[in-house]
Amino acid sequence: MARSNKQESGEWLQIATLTFAMTGGGFALVLLLLKFFMIPGAQAEADRAQKSYGDLVKLLQDSATKDLRATAKRTEGVEQSGSLGELIKKAGDDNGIKFPTIPVATVKGEEHRIKITSDPAKLQDLVNFVAAVLDQKKTIQVETVSFKRDPRAKSADEDSWTCVADFVDYVAKGQ
Repeated sequence: MARSNKQESGEWLQIATLTFAMTGGGFALVLLLLKFFMIPGAQAEADRAQKSYGDLVKLLQDSATKDLRATAKRTEGVEQSGSLGELIKKAGDDNGIKFPTIPVATVKGEEHRIKITSDPAKLQDLVNFVAAVLDQKKTIQVETVSFKRDPRAKSADEDSWTCVADFVDYVAKGQ
């Protein structure tokens, strides 16, 4: 009887040792499988991310970017005051855009709406004009905008376009 107890405790020890050894070996095999077969591109991806980070840091340290940030901080919160027509005229003058007429804004509740048609100009100047109007005041939105090639252009290669834009300024009551 004493002998069978010793055998049983030895068997338990063998079973426990074998279980731990097999579990450790299984984990080692899974680790090797992951390292060599499942994630071979992880290092390359990490290297690309590190290179992108370096490029971003270099861009943010660039003097032009610093100047842009300083300008943005100075102009942050500074909105132009004036009527929608005045703001459109100012943006047009700043970008060299002329208008046959700038109509009076139609007011409907909180909406002040003006639909303008520009004289022929370069396409880039017209796009800059629309962006300048939007930048002047956060409440201004472009409802519709269309750019058409000027039919009076001398050649097909001439950069001459007209712009028809419908600007809406959502002003608070009392302004």
